[in-house]
Amino acid sequence: MADLKTTIKSALDGDDADSMEVTIKVRQRSVQLTPQGCSEDFGVVDLEYHGGKPRLIVYADAKLDEPTHIIDLSGALTGKRKED
Repeated sequence: MADLKTTIKSALDGDDADSMEVTIKVRQRSVQLTPQGCSEDFGVVDLEYHGGKPRLIVYADAKLDEPTHIIDLSGALTGKRKED
């Protein structure tokens, strides 16, 4: 599948906001997001399905080979929401 490059604007500014290019790579086992200026050899944020649960893998420090954060997203699934 082809990589997608898109530009996002700062969420904190108005119409004249700074912007950043992001590369989105859809892989067999994950979706990788790589912001402009980061190594395109691997995703800075990977969304994957692991052990029956969706999770985010975050590489917030370029000096480390291992992720700095692994966030389990199973609690965010719609079925986990409480009824009003």
